[in-house]
Amino acid sequence: MCVNGWRGKPSMRLTFIAAVFAILPVDAWAQNCATLWTARNMVYYAAGHCFNSALARDVFSNEGCSSAELTAAEREMIAWVRAREAALGCAINPNSTASEAGIPTVIDRYRGLTAIPFETGQLSQCRNYRGPELAAHTGLRRSSHVIGSPPQGANLYFRYRDFGGWVFVQWDNPDGTNGLFGWVEDFANTPRVCDPS
Repeated sequence: MCVNGWRGKPSMRLTFIAAVFAILPVDAWAQNCATLWTARNMVYYAAGHCFNSALARDVFSNEGCSSAELTAAEREMIAWVRAREAALGCAINPNSTASEAGIPTVIDRYRGLTAIPFETGQLSQCRNYRGPELAAHTGLRRSSHVIGSPPQGANLYFRYRDFGGWVFVQWDNPDGTNGLFGWVEDFANTPRVCDPS
């Protein structure tokens, strides 16, 4: 079974991006075991991991898999997700179908990303960004697909948990239209100029 196009050639794993401009406040999603299971396994899938459970193979496929190493940021995210799963007492049945586990809803919500952002409950912003070009990625590794880059003068928004120096950024374009979003590496050390909030 293929859950909404996630199966496919390994070379296509990171190449599809959907136009998703509004991310659901993930604080609620962080309370959802299906989201946490999917978040953890999306990271493994993006790294080329080979899956053992019937559910993970059904959702993600083992085509072209390998024993790829995870990045430090991916390991940090997986540890955080596992801690949330443990706190909630999550027990996704590895022999269930994707529909039974609620996976299609999660996959649809985050199509195009290989690492799900989790909201912190705090919002900060950088108004009228005037710094170097930023590469916004689908996931927590340099080889992940680049979604785009916020243009000079964009308003950047930060409300998601950082992992291993990667920050999830959303932006509005200078003309006020919705921009995109993605994971930016080492943003904390990026020289930038912003207008005061």
